[in-house]
Amino acid sequence: MDIVDQILDFLRRLVKSRVDGVQTQAKTKYLNAQARTKAKVAGSFNKAVDGGIERAKGAAQSKAGRTGEAGAAPDAKGQSK
Repeated sequence: MDIVDQILDFLRRLVKSRVDGVQTQAKTKYLNAQARTKAKVAGSFNKAVDGGIERAKGAAQSKAGRTGEAGAAPDAKGQSK
């Protein structure tokens, strides 16, 4: 019965390796989907933050340009225009 045991051991190892391969593929797909989702969320967050900063910066520059005070370049005598 030694050959039968060897054949059964071979089949067990074969099935186990197939099962392990399928489990690895499933875990890889799950982790890839998770990484894509995290990247999308981070991109949306960064876009929202950057958009807010750009709007605030534009508003500040616009206000500074209208009043002529903040950010105005000094003239040749060192005084603000």
